[in-house]
Amino acid sequence: MLSRVTAPQTLQIQIWSIDRLVFYARNPRKNDAAVDRMCASIREFGFKIPVLARSDGEVVDGHLRLKAARKLEITEVPVILCDEWTAAQVKAFPAYAEPFGSMGRLG
Repeated sequence: MLSRVTAPQTLQIQIWSIDRLVFYARNPRKNDAAVDRMCASIREFGFKIPVLARSDGEVVDGHLRLKAARKLEITEVPVILCDEWTAAQVKAFPAYAEPFGSMGRLG
């Protein structure tokens, strides 16, 4: 049975200093080898996909983009907060997002 989907909230993109962001300790992706490719993508297209984070700075999605931003010495990045997610949802999100990431998205 499918769960009921609620109407999307109005998303607010904030600009944060990368120093406020902390990598999620349980991030299952080991993607350091892809940082240079992400750097090339950001150089060509800009930093267009926001990092998903909690208001305490914990990164939920966007670890690779954040690693590339640090390597490129970018000091601020776009962030969308997902404080409404439970701890279980934060833990589960990378597994849900991975199939889409393998379709060609880098980070």
